[in-house]
Amino acid sequence: MKKSIAFVGICILVVGMSFVLIHLYRDGTGGNPPINPAVGVSFTDTDPDRLEIGGNITITRAVDESDITHYVLYWGSNSSTKSGAAIIEINKTGSDIIHPIGQNTSLSVSTTHFLVYTKNDVGEMATGVNVSISDLSSPTERLQNGDFESGNVVWVQTLGSYDVITTTGQKYSGSWSAWLGGDVSYDDALYQEVTISVNATVATLRFYRQIGTTETGGTPYDFLFVRIRDPINNLLETLVTYSNLDDTASSWYFTTFDLASYIGQTIRICFESSNDVSNHTNFFIDDVSLLAND
Repeated sequence: MKKSIAFVGICILVVGMSFVLIHLYRDGTGGNPPINPAVGVSFTDTDPDRLEIGGNITITRAVDESDITHYVLYWGSNSSTKSGAAIIEINKTGSDIIHPIGQNTSLSVSTTHFLVYTKNDVGEMATGVNVSISDLSSPTERLQNGDFESGNVVWVQTLGSYDVITTTGQKYSGSWSAWLGGDVSYDDALYQEVTISVNATVATLRFYRQIGTTETGGTPYDFLFVRIRDPINNLLETLVTYSNLDDTASSWYFTTFDLASYIGQTIRICFESSNDVSNHTNFFIDDVSLLAND
């Protein structure tokens, strides 16, 4: 590989009555700032508090680091404007660089980006790479009456002749729960419609379930479907299907699903059961929660 040679200066050496001019050079950058930028930079906030961040910054090294000695990290007020002095200068390592930002690091409302510039002994590259800072605020509850303690309100029952939300079924907490199934040749359906903000970065569905059955053998006959539908009831996804084979022996089990793919959408959280013509299965649901941030 060829190295660029930088002219440094002239040395005058006196030899007898003669003068010898010696031109001094050095290997390195050629006397210019880098021309090779980092390939990219990424950051994911893991601090749940608003206007505070924490997590790892990953700097993807330049393809050619021959004119680089350091990577310099700045706060940015946009994708190209530095906000104050450098956060840190990091020596190149020949590999991608991971730099931690400590939890509870305060984030000014005017700070929107991380900026990364390459640097050598002459100076910094004029342009850098950037990543937008997405502040992970604390997720909050998006469902109403998820614990069913307000009774038969907010949730919409579309199938079943008995009230699904009741005080007579098994409960994980409180006095109310949702009881689906419970009879032969019987279908139930319950949903709540909710909008997940387009600004959210996380959305998590959680609930507790208990299943008890009078069915015998190893064949699934009765079913509970946990589904996502759109506002006109088109099926978008079946998150999970339980059956009489999932009898929990009077125990409660906690379940979570990542709904990040529905950020920015209005959806229905649906619990739908179907029992066949003989024997029956009870499907109990309690403490349903949809947590999402803004």
